[in-house]
Amino acid sequence: MTFLVGFRGKNGWFTEREEYILVNRLLREGPSKGDMNNRQAVGPKILWKAVKDWEMWLLYIIGLTAYIPPALPSTYLALILRQLGFSVFQANLLTIPSQFLFAVNLIIFTWISKKIDERSILSSISNIWMLPFFVALVALPVNTSTWIRYGLLSGILFLPLLPRHPGWGGNMIGTNIYRDDDKPLHIRGNKIILGIVCFNIVLMYLVKAFYLWQNKVVRARAWDARTTQEQDDYIVNTKDEGLKRLDFRFAH
Repeated sequence: MTFLVGFRGKNGWFTEREEYILVNRLLREGPSKGDMNNRQAVGPKILWKAVKDWEMWLLYIIGLTAYIPPALPSTYLALILRQLGFSVFQANLLTIPSQFLFAVNLIIFTWISKKIDERSILSSISNIWMLPFFVALVALPVNTSTWIRYGLLSGILFLPLLPRHPGWGGNMIGTNIYRDDDKPLHIRGNKIILGIVCFNIVLMYLVKAFYLWQNKVVRARAWDARTTQEQDDYIVNTKDEGLKRLDFRFAH
């Protein structure tokens, strides 16, 4: 604790005015951050309420599938390299470049996403990036150089990825695709992942189109049909919450 106090300074990192600006900016980006809902347990009633928001189902699917392709090489890279003939030391050392380059790509694409206010299309790039690598892993002859396979696996892992969707579901599903009877090349597993990659690319653009339609047609039409006075009255008095609000717009 003493170390942390020394690191951040006696008076903290921000002045009182800077803290005021930070808090107000957070609340403008998401007014719900100012309530106490983040301290409440998620019970059946709240869970059912979330499930009924069908407009979010596409994002739930993305949360399940988007992280499956990189989960397997990331989890098993060192093991796969050992099965291909590398020593334990070599296998562990060879995982470092992809981890470093992934961190660099993560920072760059997160910055770009914030700068241009884009999510779906940028998220699809990660699967487009992985597509040729998995095609090569499936198509290459069995006797292909282990260094080429290492390069392809590493190329998959420093993919440009946005930290937007929770990936636990995808990671758990992904770890069951590589099977013992398919090692060390995992041709069957890579074919399955290749199919998921193609599905994810299509899904990302469907999500983009769906939320554009929701914002510009469905919600805009209902909102613009009201007079300015009715809009003001709705903002102040509506009982609608979250996605149900007519003035809510999806970020995509």
